[in-house]
Amino acid sequence: PLAAAFQPPLAPGTQMEWLPAATLAHENVAVLAERGGRVYRLQLAATGAQAQLTATAESQGTSYQLTSGVAVIGGQVFAGTNEQMLATFDAKSLLQGPDVKLSGNVVWGPFVVGEMVLVATDAGRLHAISASREGLWEVELSAGELVGAPQVVGDNVLVAYRGGTLQTLRAADGGEVGKLDLEQPLASGPVGFQSRYLGY
Repeated sequence: PLAAAFQPPLAPGTQMEWLPAATLAHENVAVLAERGGRVYRLQLAATGAQAQLTATAESQGTSYQLTSGVAVIGGQVFAGTNEQMLATFDAKSLLQGPDVKLSGNVVWGPFVVGEMVLVATDAGRLHAISASREGLWEVELSAGELVGAPQVVGDNVLVAYRGGTLQTLRAADGGEVGKLDLEQPLASGPVGFQSRYLGY
């Protein structure tokens, strides 16, 4: 390992389920959450044999579970919950901010796309949320369950459905630009390759 692992203090018999982290490469920082409701801001302390990950901030926990990885944009951390909303935290202090109400529980995302965060819910809706926690647009998922990360293509967003459909949406309002049925299921999101996009 490059550094000693981070381990918060735990009561005997306590188990933690970590969720996918987000990294802030320009700050050498990682932000990650655990399902019980706490969020941590980690930084690499020291180098060489003495290197270790240390927490420079920790949230106070929530009254609900966190159910997704985190996304960081505009000084805010976003994470899905089991209460049909996104929890938000200040990216430096991890003080909790206002929750963002959604149409259901998060089943895809959150993903940072340009200056917004995209999340899909179990109600079959795709939400775009600004860094200031405002709902920008909301559209119906027309071909089922999304899979993998979205791709930015100019002023549009390309998403993949597990059933085999690629769909291009306008980033400004979520309107459909185009759709392609690959006629086979997909296990990942679209991947850029020599000015084209692959789905597999």
